[in-house]
Amino acid sequence: AEATERRVERLRAVIMALRVKDLQACLVRLGLPKSGTKPILTTRLRSELEGCGSSDVVHVEQVIEEEAGRSAIPAHSPLLDQQAWDRASLRIKVKHPTDPKAARAMPSLGQPPQAQPAQPHSVRCFCGVSINRGRGLFRCRGGCSTSQHVHCIGAVSYKQEEHFWCERCRLQLLDPFWGPLPLSSGGTASIRPVKLHHNPQYGMMGERVFQLTRSQKSMLLAFPDKCKFQVACLQLLDEVPFRFHWPKYARLTVNGVVFSCYSRPPDLLLKASGRDAPVDISSALRVGDNRVTLVAPGENRYFAMLLQLAKVKELEAVRALVHAPEDKEEGM
Repeated sequence: AEATERRVERLRAVIMALRVKDLQACLVRLGLPKSGTKPILTTRLRSELEGCGSSDVVHVEQVIEEEAGRSAIPAHSPLLDQQAWDRASLRIKVKHPTDPKAARAMPSLGQPPQAQPAQPHSVRCFCGVSINRGRGLFRCRGGCSTSQHVHCIGAVSYKQEEHFWCERCRLQLLDPFWGPLPLSSGGTASIRPVKLHHNPQYGMMGERVFQLTRSQKSMLLAFPDKCKFQVACLQLLDEVPFRFHWPKYARLTVNGVVFSCYSRPPDLLLKASGRDAPVDISSALRVGDNRVTLVAPGENRYFAMLLQLAKVKELEAVRALVHAPEDKEEGM
């Protein structure tokens, strides 16, 4: 499993370095549509890579490396991962510039811990950069052995690492009745989370384009009480980590259809006892490409948008989450 994950991680970097015509060639060979801009083509190819099983990865890897070889990209270069992610980060910065006033107003994190021994964990961050860029990392307390950059998750103090859980570990414990649909090829039908970024026109904004297969659409229509496609939001470093939390004035649009995110006033901040719920967008999805956009004007906190094809959990799985009753002596 670790070997497959390393191969997939390297192939993600190769995909980021491909040109538009190379991406189109890969998609045609894999039987996928080749229309769309480069971000859409990249997302489509990465979704195919991340959604296939270990046996299918070999075929996808062969296609990607052959097209990379034709375009003179050294697919086995040890520097490819870093170069590809640097170019991806540069494109993101150009497309979504950071407000210089906000950058100057960023509070200091204080002094990081002095003793930091070598840690055999990986960096999986929203920015896509898989190395420590010198400003510190927070390691997830959920047991996934991954870390994220402190400035990407909006940390204001290194003490916050004691309560840091990544979005994937939080999602597993958020909803006791619904969970991501397991795939026959391995893995789950979850889409990589997207962090809301600052947009000068819309405020905080996040967008994700993904593909829905014909069989998945048929399943949503045939079993609406057992399967649904959910969109939810998490506040990064939330004081209550295990809850869904929509930003203020959130506007969710799916293929041009607007969905309501709240059962509360949109300008009301959630208290410690408050909870939001995921939004079922199954009715607006279609076979092929789908676009989900979340806009939150006036918001300045850090949020991540989550998308998953969810299935209702079995009764035994729900019962396993319930703690056994304590004895009277233990309760005392």
